[in-house]
Amino acid sequence: MGPQGPAGLNGADGNDGLDGAPGPMGPQGPAGNDGLDGATGPMGLQGPAGPQGPAGTNGLAINWLGSMATAPVSPNTNDGYYNSTVGISYVWTGSSWQIVSQDASVAGSSTDDAKSLIYTVDGF
Repeated sequence: MGPQGPAGLNGADGNDGLDGAPGPMGPQGPAGNDGLDGATGPMGLQGPAGPQGPAGTNGLAINWLGSMATAPVSPNTNDGYYNSTVGISYVWTGSSWQIVSQDASVAGSSTDDAKSLIYTVDGF
């Protein structure tokens, strides 16, 4: 037999082979950084009305007696009157007369504004 001849030209590439089976799942990686907050969403619908609450305590009313030059002699709790002599409105608390409001001129003011106090269940 004679000597080996020179190498021939490379042939064309063959077709790709079939994919192999998937490998086993790898371990879980570390948690990533938190992302940025998203935009605020739209306001939701109004919820249903809640149940009715318990009844409140009864309020107190002033029994207005009108304008007088002096205080009534036997007042009842919450009786009120305007003392035309001193320009002050009072309410009887059950133990003393409390000022509700007074004329500005009595307070020494040069304006027509009146100074007022607000009466509550606990007093002034």
